[in-house]
Amino acid sequence: MMKLLDMESNDVRFVGIHGMGGVGKTTLAQIIYDRVSNSYCRFEGSSFISCIREESKARGLASLQKQLLSMIIQEEIQIWDRNQGDRMRKKMLSNKRVFIVLDDVDSDEQLTALAGDRKWFGPGSRVIITCRDSHLLKTHEVNNIYKVEELQTDEALQLFSLSAFKKTHPTENYKDLSMDFVEYAQGLPLALKVLGSFLFGRTIVAWRSARDQLEAIPNKEIMNILQISFEGLEDFQKELFLDMACLFQPQYRLDNIFLQTLESFGYYPGINIDVLVDKSLLTISDGMLFMHDLLKTMGHEIVRRECPEEPGRRSRLFRVEDLYHVLKNDTGTDATKAIVVEFCPETKDQRLNARVLDNLKVFDLSYSENLIEIPDFSGVPNLEEINLEDCRSLCELHPSIGSLKHLNELVLNKCSSLEKLPDLSSLECLTYLEAYETAITQIPCANLMPKSIREFSLQGGKLMRLKSKDPIYDIGSLVEYRKEGIYDYVEATWIDVDSKGENILDMAGVVVSAMYDDLTTISIWSLGFYIPEWVQYKSNGSSVKIDLDANTNPEMGCVFFIVCDSDQFFSMDYGHSSISSLFKGWNIESSEMGLTIRFERDKEYCVEYDSLDYRLMDVSFSKRIGFWVYIPAVLRLPFLDIRRVIKISFETGWYYFQGRVKPIEVKECGVHFFCPDDANSKFFNSIAPFGHSGSSNSDFHRRFVGYMRKKKDMKSYHET
Repeated sequence: MMKLLDMESNDVRFVGIHGMGGVGKTTLAQIIYDRVSNSYCRFEGSSFISCIREESKARGLASLQKQLLSMIIQEEIQIWDRNQGDRMRKKMLSNKRVFIVLDDVDSDEQLTALAGDRKWFGPGSRVIITCRDSHLLKTHEVNNIYKVEELQTDEALQLFSLSAFKKTHPTENYKDLSMDFVEYAQGLPLALKVLGSFLFGRTIVAWRSARDQLEAIPNKEIMNILQISFEGLEDFQKELFLDMACLFQPQYRLDNIFLQTLESFGYYPGINIDVLVDKSLLTISDGMLFMHDLLKTMGHEIVRRECPEEPGRRSRLFRVEDLYHVLKNDTGTDATKAIVVEFCPETKDQRLNARVLDNLKVFDLSYSENLIEIPDFSGVPNLEEINLEDCRSLCELHPSIGSLKHLNELVLNKCSSLEKLPDLSSLECLTYLEAYETAITQIPCANLMPKSIREFSLQGGKLMRLKSKDPIYDIGSLVEYRKEGIYDYVEATWIDVDSKGENILDMAGVVVSAMYDDLTTISIWSLGFYIPEWVQYKSNGSSVKIDLDANTNPEMGCVFFIVCDSDQFFSMDYGHSSISSLFKGWNIESSEMGLTIRFERDKEYCVEYDSLDYRLMDVSFSKRIGFWVYIPAVLRLPFLDIRRVIKISFETGWYYFQGRVKPIEVKECGVHFFCPDDANSKFFNSIAPFGHSGSSNSDFHRRFVGYMRKKKDMKSYHET
């Protein structure tokens, strides 16, 4: 906080202190005010105006302006109205170095009347503003904002003990009970002080009773302080807060399902969640939305107060005992808007009957461990998302899932009993499919993948092989494919890609997220005899020059094309007619093909970027072969920052028995760059296949994947 104030600077500085009610904003401001007032003599006047929210309602802003100026100039002045106060403040403070604290501000009108513009203060002045609403500070151009966080457990216990025992630690036989109250307070200083003071001098029996009472009836003093922020909301924002407090868990992932659920209630979450965050009623961290336990308790209490005697007249039912009361006594009314109760029924054998629900968008039965089958989806034609994560007993999906024309997300993670999928090829809107840790062992690609799919995960599953008869090139929009362990070189851990049509877009989006942190590319051997016509840079031989100007996007991805003469393989004197037979009886892991790609600039600086190692899996071919290597844009190739003429050269060699190397001559090479958004462009959708020249030599059928590992240290050197 003192760093934000920067007392040595001569500028006029406004600093905000922000946080939820009861977190200690006023306490912090008072400590700083006392320290600065006593230590910094250079200020010509100072003023601490407390409880501005309440005082402005009771006394008016003119009275607060009078208090502010009287404290600074140390004499009584008269201000009759707001306009007079503005004029006097400008006149009296514009040349004075002052230190001011404005505590508990909750409106822009208050800030304008008491702080105004920076030019109304003399050089070196400091103004501290405490506020629950961070957006209010930002609208007044208060850019230096300190957020007060809740206390850690050890700090909280110490503060609680100071109130409950008048010392920094609890009495021995009260330790466990003290921790119960500290946990309840969740680091909120107000709650720790209130509860500690209330319990001071009481017996252990009284402490236990007070602890149990808090579960049913929250402390009124704490709730009233917290409710101040709630009362400042618009009516529909209050409803949103109460729904989130009563119907959801204390933390929520900010995903589409959550936002769409709130949208279906008419809450416009995009803006109103921001409002709740600004007012310290919610917190966002790492994509998660959090609500403090005491704020959640406050929401429960607000709903309970709607009708303390009869739950059936409350707007929300969220406790099992309340729902039981309403059902048993038939006291339900139209006042109830929502019911959410978590409990386990005595019987686990329940059947989900079909219903016609035209407006249902999300179907979420995640973590239903005893679910064994799902209903016919014919009655929910507009379903967009299905989440069956961790339904460990689910054995199959109903075939009707394939008729959901609007389905765009299907989550099957941890469905460990699920062995197969129905035909999904008609799901023209499906873009996201996750099925990791399932029992799926074999998938016909054409049935699995509609052309709309963009992201597909099979991490940690039992999938062994994708059948080559249904080639991956049918998945025209796939941009991410993940299968954990695909490079473990266990049984059949490779992707078959049919030798027909090698459209670069079809595979340019395939990114394998294996277990290795240093995995950076996926490269696919291909039936290819020539570099495609559309490739930007190409040449005969093993190197190609490219010219990167100042407009080059440093976040581009690229594809490298290499064509070799396969006759070089047959010249190896082992009496075999193909690579396939060459390694019969050998340890396949001891034999590989390597590729090194080097980037040179102006013949003086050279970077050896990476080397690639390829493993063979029963491959046969004849004469000329080609392959390409795709490096995703997200990897940010270092040479793209150079922005000059670059020479890219390729070296290949066959690493075979006992470390011997057979160099392989590169006949042709090429490089093609693309931006991240090009993956779905018409350009890439219309490009010709690699090796489309019409050659009849089409017996090369590759069944293996190569991978590239980043070297631990990038080597650079000057040519001699």
